[in-house]
Amino acid sequence: MKDGLKQRDVIIGYRIKSLREKEGYSQNKVAEFLKISPQHYGTLERGVNSCTLTQIMKICDFYDVSIVTILGNLDNSERQRTQEHEKIASDICTLTADHKETILVLVNYFKEKEQEILKKGKAKKSKK
Repeated sequence: MKDGLKQRDVIIGYRIKSLREKEGYSQNKVAEFLKISPQHYGTLERGVNSCTLTQIMKICDFYDVSIVTILGNLDNSERQRTQEHEKIASDICTLTADHKETILVLVNYFKEKEQEILKKGKAKKSKK
């Protein structure tokens, strides 16, 4: 696979990132728990580096989930989603640093807009 990203590492990274975001933790908080740098933890979430079994077990303890949550079988929709993420990651790796930064700015912008929409939706529901 291009740029050394292995499908298994990308899948595991996607799953640990999903757990972290679901629980509302920062990368710094999880990295601190694992006793690794936030930069290294970020590479685990992106699938650039492989998680050790010890790290996976610690992550399972941190989130109080089964190891199957992180290492379990993939269904077709998740496999397809992972392939899409791999393609995007591969495409991003070929960009210049300035273009990568622009993409991050845009992603953060759309995340913020999505959160604003969700908050407005919740506010409307609470008024009813």
